[in-house]
Amino acid sequence: MLNDFVMNAALLIASFFIIGQLFRNNPLQHTSLLKTQSLIGICYGLQGILLMVYTIRLDALTIMDLRHISIMIAALQGGLPGALISSFIMAIARIGLFGISFSSVAAATCMLLIGIGCGLLLNRVKPARLSFPLLNVACLLVISATIFINMSYAGLSISGLSSLLIFHWLTALLCGQLAYYLYLYIYRMNTVFFKLQESEKRYRSLIEKSPDATIVHNDSSILFINGKGLRLLNAASSKEVIGRSLQQFIHPLYHNQTQKQPLEHLKATAEAELIEQKYIRLDGVEIDVEVSMSSITYNNQPAYVTTIRDITDRKITEQKLQQAMTALQRLSNLDGLTGIANRRSFDAFLEQSWITAMKKDEPLSVIMFDADEFKAYNDTYGHQGGDDCLRKLAEHTEQALTHHNYMVARYGGEEFAVILCNTDSDAAYRIAEQIRSFIEALAIPHSSSKVSSLVTVSLGVATITPPFYISPKELVGQADSALYRAKLEGRNRVVVHDA
Repeated sequence: MLNDFVMNAALLIASFFIIGQLFRNNPLQHTSLLKTQSLIGICYGLQGILLMVYTIRLDALTIMDLRHISIMIAALQGGLPGALISSFIMAIARIGLFGISFSSVAAATCMLLIGIGCGLLLNRVKPARLSFPLLNVACLLVISATIFINMSYAGLSISGLSSLLIFHWLTALLCGQLAYYLYLYIYRMNTVFFKLQESEKRYRSLIEKSPDATIVHNDSSILFINGKGLRLLNAASSKEVIGRSLQQFIHPLYHNQTQKQPLEHLKATAEAELIEQKYIRLDGVEIDVEVSMSSITYNNQPAYVTTIRDITDRKITEQKLQQAMTALQRLSNLDGLTGIANRRSFDAFLEQSWITAMKKDEPLSVIMFDADEFKAYNDTYGHQGGDDCLRKLAEHTEQALTHHNYMVARYGGEEFAVILCNTDSDAAYRIAEQIRSFIEALAIPHSSSKVSSLVTVSLGVATITPPFYISPKELVGQADSALYRAKLEGRNRVVVHDA
């Protein structure tokens, strides 16, 4: 008898684990869908049949086992539908296995009553940890009464029944509590497993839908890559990438400086860091990417998840923007008519040259000049002709200079200025005279000039070794004064400012 009870308890416990595995992807509870509740009832009904196979026989038609616990657990997990289905299956099996008799019908009726009672009460009386043992006692009372009725009806002696019922009660109460806590354990484990699966599905869905390439890898090989990553590396399938080292896709120029840096940074701070590098796709095309790496656990092993964003278009746009900014900056420093430096560039270069000359105690010279009788030239040849003349003066002035550190700028109107670094007064005079003669040699006609039949220029020269107590404007003013004297003295000449 003891062996039979132990076998019943062992089958009960073992089948709980099997049923738990069957429903691992769907946590079992009394609020589950009707289809799930029905399946629960069927599983525990079959469990009850198994317990009846290894039952304890009191006589040819009266048996004793623990199948009512199966109905109780079916009620916990499947509610009223689960309890009814499991009890109905056990009732039919009881009659089928032992034939139609008073004992079989009474036992079947007992199972149905237990199914109805457990289905109605177990999930309504809270908490379950108290209602379950109380309902177990109620079930045992019904079972004990049924056994007593069957044995009395069969005319069997009940003298030794009390000791057998006590042993049955003790075993049923112990196994009932064990079954209840085992149910809680399996339910919680399945719930955790289900949530992990759902979380993994959501994570994989997010990874697959991510606009960025995502690669999971360790130090030696790639373990996972999403669809965006396959497209980024121009791979037809993951088989072309999985198992290869991520290092193979990184441009050789970045092997030493970029692949080690994020790993070392992660080990030191555990924080992801954005870096830019170049990748080489499977078709050999180089792409600019932005990489972020984080440490994770993948398949219970330490690994890294690398997020890669293709920034090739952005880099091209940035390069074009930089080129446009450079061109804009250059244009903002040039005179729109003549293409040489404008007044802003002249002032900036003069300021810089002044500071350099003051530090090195070097002479700095400025030449100011303009076209003689230029208003009359405009009146005679028109403004378009005047613009053409100014462009020629600017172009050929630069050609006339052989100085290594200078600037020619349009100062305003028909007036031009030249800055000569580290140039004394005599050298500045020679350069000014060279400019004058070079422009006169261009032989640009000027029929309205009172100075010459050709376009000529007047030039003023000023030179100074900058002291700390005056500003560069003083030097420009001196050159302008010399230019004014050149005009007073008859034009088409060079006048040097007297220090």
